[in-house]
This record gives sequence, structure tokens and C-alpha cells, in this order.
Amino acid sequence: MHSTGPTRRCAGSAATTRASACCAVCAAATAPIRCSTTRPRRARRCPRATPGGRPPCSGEPPRCCSGDTARAEHELVEAVELAGAAGATELTILGLCLHSLLAVDENDRSDAEAFAAEAVSVSTLEPPTQSLAALLLETVGARNSARRGDLREAAAALERAERLLPHATPAVPWLAAFALLELVRVRLALTDADGARGLLRRVSDIFRVRPRLGALVERHAELDRRTHVLSEPEGRWASSLTPAEQRLLPLLATHLSFREIGERLFVSRNTVKTQAIAVYRKFGVTSRSAAIERAAALGLLEEAAAVPHEGLRCAN
Repeated sequence: MHSTGPTRRCAGSAATTRASACCAVCAAATAPIRCSTTRPRRARRCPRATPGGRPPCSGEPPRCCSGDTARAEHELVEAVELAGAAGATELTILGLCLHSLLAVDENDRSDAEAFAAEAVSVSTLEPPTQSLAALLLETVGARNSARRGDLREAAAALERAERLLPHATPAVPWLAAFALLELVRVRLALTDADGARGLLRRVSDIFRVRPRLGALVERHAELDRRTHVLSEPEGRWASSLTPAEQRLLPLLATHLSFREIGERLFVSRNTVKTQAIAVYRKFGVTSRSAAIERAAALGLLEEAAAVPHEGLRCAN
């Protein structure tokens, strides 16, 4: 039997260290997505890595943590450090990508971009194989690009992610479903209801095989609702947004004034104001705050990003 005490780096084998790293990433990453409404189950000890490299924790996510974001962030930091010490590049990329997406959910743009950049840096030194890690790397790029209003790069990352979708299978259900649902968010940001529906069908296929995926089931239902809203006649107005108006939309949800937005987009304040008015008209509203609320209802903006900032009404 293996010792249950702390494993010393000098004594553990490479396989044991990699297995520990994988378990740490899994445990940290799934903390914020576990469901508090399902019946509690006894935590199971994660198996050792197989000789073929199939990761442990490939079944349902472990349920031994409380599920709060602060703990998940702390555990992800430790997990990434452990994966790096083990030389497990793909696990390092996986942990960094998950940390970036956690920051996106918390509306922490600087951390989201920093963790994504670090993941790209690691992948440049040792590119991941065609795998879920590679899919998640493209997913993170697409999400962050959409959040900063770079819809061209978001679309390019989506195209690269499409080629990796065959790796999103029930073999690692929580990670596959999580990555697919993040891609749904990007499709909605691009007003692509058909593309979002296709990804949601893939998630449903995973749920049929592995139905006990906690809060991911609720997230799927919410994104499905937003997709239906976008497909309805009233929501189709969003599809008429021009590329420039789509690029402007995420920036309307910030504290930036029209002048500051113009500086970011390399256009004049008057151009930004004209585009904003066009967005208001298409959404059937008359103010910036109302446009943000409407965009969030259509799934074009994250709800966290749609929370009004102090001084937003006068930041024109």
C-alpha cells in the first residue's frame, strides 16, 4: 500500500508525481462547478496514472472540497506548481487555462489575461498534443478575445477549437462539458445561435452518458435558455449588429467613457457614440445601461460584466 502521508519529491516516482499533479488540478478545478444540491457521496481516492498516460480523475469530478471560488483559486495555484515540478506540461497548461476561466467568471480581466498568456507561453515551449488540453487552450483564447472585444481573434480561436472538438468526449466528462459550455458563451457573444446549439447538443450527449455533473447541468440549461432567446424574433436584432458594433458591445459594459473606448479601438469619440446609438436602436433601448442589460439577457454579455459600474451613466 502507498503511504497516505505527504510524498517527498526525491522519493516519489515520476508516475506518482504526475498522478498527484493531475489529482490536484482536478480537485482544484472542479471546486467551483460542483453541485450543492446533489446528494453528498463519499470521496474516492484518485487512482494512479495508467502506463498509457490516461489521466486519473477521468470519471466524475471529486466532491471533497467545499466549492468556494477562493479555495479553488488557492488550490489551482498549488496544482500548477505541482504540475510544473513534475514536468507535466499539459497539466500545467490545463491548470493555467482553468485559472484564467475562473478569473473571467469573476470579471477579473487582468488575471484572466495573465493566466492565459502564461498558458500560451508554456505551450510555446512544449506544444500540447491534440487533446482536451489543446482544446481548452483555444477555448481560453476565444473567451478572453471575446471579452476584450476582439471578435476576429475570437472567431479564429473558435475555428481552431472546432478541429479539436472530437477530443471532448465522456472519457473526461466534466472537463469536456466545461470546455464546450465555455465555447457556447463565445458563440453567443458572436450572435451565432446555430453554432451555440450545435455545441449544446454535444454537451447533452455527454450528459446522457455521465448525467451527474453537478452545476454544469444548470449552466447548460441557462445557456440553452439564452440561445433560445437569441433565436427568437426579438433576439434576431442582435444578429444585425455590425462587426464594429459587436466589437464595441463588451466595452460598453466597462467604466470607460466614449473617448477612452475610442482610444482603445483607434476611432474617434463621435464614431463610438454613433455606433452606440445604433446598438441602442437595435436593442430598443435609449441608454447605455439599458443596452448592457439587454445584451446580457440575450447572452451577448456575461452577467458579471453587465453589473453597472459606478459612474456608468455619465461615462459618455
